[in-house]
Amino acid sequence: MFCPLPTVTVSRAGPTGYASGVDSARQLLAASSRPDGVFCVTDLLAIGFMDAARQDFRLSIPDDLCVIGFDDIPEAGWLGYNLTTFRQPIKEIAEYIAAILTSDEADLGKQNFPVQVVWHRTVRP
Repeated sequence: MFCPLPTVTVSRAGPTGYASGVDSARQLLAASSRPDGVFCVTDLLAIGFMDAARQDFRLSIPDDLCVIGFDDIPEAGWLGYNLTTFRQPIKEIAEYIAAILTSDEADLGKQNFPVQVVWHRTVRP
């Protein structure tokens, strides 16, 4: 059985802050084909997106729309958001950057850092 891939739309409403999340929600959710879920590159974008989805479009999260953020800021865990997000290993990233900046070597190579999913209540089971 053939299962078509979902349509992916990229929205770039501005800087990665709350207001851009609101603007992105207003653009994407007003379209004739509303998304089933969104991934925001920061939690602040996701929080703005969620507020506009709830206030302007009266959507229920996650029943009508799933939302995932990135950064795991403290606000992601607030009761009003309970945002599913990705946590970065900030300390390890900072140490690696410091090593690059203080190294005599021209190239320390690429480094991959694992991220952790922080499950809250903005995605359906």
